[in-house]
Amino acid sequence: MPILSRFVRQAVPVLCSLFLSAGPALCQSDSGVLVTVAGGLNQPIGVIAEPGNNSRLFVIGKTGLVYVLNVERNSLAETYSVGATPALNITSRVYSPGNRGMLGLAFPPDYATSGKAYVFYTTQETGPDTGVICRYTRDPDNHARFLPESRELIFTAPIGVYHHGGCLRFGPDGMLYFAKGDEGNIGLLAARNPGVLYGKLLRLDVSRDDFPLDPLRNYGIPAGNPFAQQAGGLPEVWAVGLRSPWQFSFDLQTGAMWMGDVGESAWEEVTYTPAGRASVDYGWPSYEGNVPGPFGTLGANPATITFPAYAYPHSAQPGYEANQLGCSVNGGYVYRGALIPSWSGRYFWSDFCSGQVFSGVRSVTTGLLTDVRSMNAGLYLPVNGVTPPPLSNPSAFGESNAGELFICEFGGRIRKMVPRYAAADVGRAGGQVGPDGALDNNDFVVFIDWFFFSDARCDMGRAGGVPGSDGLIDNNDFIVFIDN
Repeated sequence: MPILSRFVRQAVPVLCSLFLSAGPALCQSDSGVLVTVAGGLNQPIGVIAEPGNNSRLFVIGKTGLVYVLNVERNSLAETYSVGATPALNITSRVYSPGNRGMLGLAFPPDYATSGKAYVFYTTQETGPDTGVICRYTRDPDNHARFLPESRELIFTAPIGVYHHGGCLRFGPDGMLYFAKGDEGNIGLLAARNPGVLYGKLLRLDVSRDDFPLDPLRNYGIPAGNPFAQQAGGLPEVWAVGLRSPWQFSFDLQTGAMWMGDVGESAWEEVTYTPAGRASVDYGWPSYEGNVPGPFGTLGANPATITFPAYAYPHSAQPGYEANQLGCSVNGGYVYRGALIPSWSGRYFWSDFCSGQVFSGVRSVTTGLLTDVRSMNAGLYLPVNGVTPPPLSNPSAFGESNAGELFICEFGGRIRKMVPRYAAADVGRAGGQVGPDGALDNNDFVVFIDWFFFSDARCDMGRAGGVPGSDGLIDNNDFIVFIDN
């Protein structure tokens, strides 16, 4: 066997050059595809990593369920399963028709020790429609569960019928950020007014209570908030001028914020904000995208507006291809994973209506997204001979602790973006067993070693080169491995 391994190590570079000249290559390790990791969920709208734990993710269900997504790893694969019992069930509290529901979930930096989780949901428990941020405590005997009776009210505000925002994220500074929409006609014209909550990005310190006499405000005002020490606006306000912010995220590497803000009638927005920048005016309703809003600019000075890093239209416009249209943006993440190196630093987002997944790279000179492309053609390439089904109403993204990306479909599926060659990623340097995110000579060495020893892990193919184990180690397995 050592002689065979030496032969393979010498031969594979030649094989790679042949494959590369022939089209899709054994050695091409930088394409990503969609695989389904969970299904049958009720309106999933977010995948949230558990800090410090790579064996479990949590999925936000709009109706008031938080699902557990268990992750199991071995030397060959990563498998996912939905826990039999939700981590949290507050459907009796959540009012979820239309745009309403449980819309946000976030874990603080000290989650491993505090066991606290924060959720935002809309409710009618007190009569009128209300949006609340509440804190729940982890079950000390079952870390995959939160105690419903541990509920603590943190923040409350009246809401309208739609445009709630609802995304919660802890920033690199440890503060809780909350995107609140303009609530439709209720707050449309007030979105740039820092004296009201509508159309704002809020920043809260949930480690203390600066309002002990107010049972509806159980949080502190962080130093650095624009109106923390001065008049002219609410102390919670961090930024203004949002319409319907649907999902924002912080870049794991730079701390910068990226956000999707759903447009009115013509343009969808993707915004970029450097880490720590406060008092940003995103322009709504004076501007929609880069053009005047439905009532004109309302006297806004464009020099004070932070315009989108990218805006895309609802209908055909010069400079936009047909697959770059949409009607409802889902903010995503900057890819910082290791599985698909060529994606590093690209910002990913999607559109609920068109089902398109987009990505682009921010220009350091202009601040705008460049090389913007639809990713769908690549994401739908066959995996193990099976073509992934099209995305249907992608509702939100998710990110693992390692920076790998997931996509929720509102109808109930969770997809993960993985390298197309994942099934053939079986070896590490030196011919050792185990996937390492690269498809190279080591994988060929490991596979050949298994093949000649009739190791069951090499049983990848059936007659005709169809993927799937059949209890035989034969040429079909070699065909499937090469295809992968």
